Amino acid sequence: MNKKLKLLPLFVMLLAGLLTGIITFVMHYDGLRRTWILVGVLLGFYIIGLILQKIIERFERQIADEEAKKAEEEGKVVEKEEAVISDEEEGSVDPSERAMRALNAASAAFDDGGNGAI
Repeated sequence: MNKKLKLLPLFVMLLAGLLTGIITFVMHYDGLRRTWILVGVLLGFYIIGLILQKIIERFERQIADEEAKKAEEEGKVVEKEEAVISDEEEGSVDPSERAMRALNAASAAFDDGGNGAI
């Protein structure tokens, strides 16, 4: 877990507590009532911060999984291209099949935004 993300619930709670303290002071609440309101706000916003932390962690995991999946797919394309090259070097592939493989490799490169090599 990211250190900054670990501190998120505390910052949310303390910011809410600061605002609550200022508001209850300006509104002239008595000490006991101010204390109970502050305790309730601190607990409530700590729980909200924990929920927010879990949501952000889930998004980070999804992004990491998608990036890993994308990298894996790009690795498969590279492996296919290397297989085509090794077949061509051996000379065991007839010219029409070689042309079809080159066309497939080119279309795959354009399908992923033109980032792949032919």
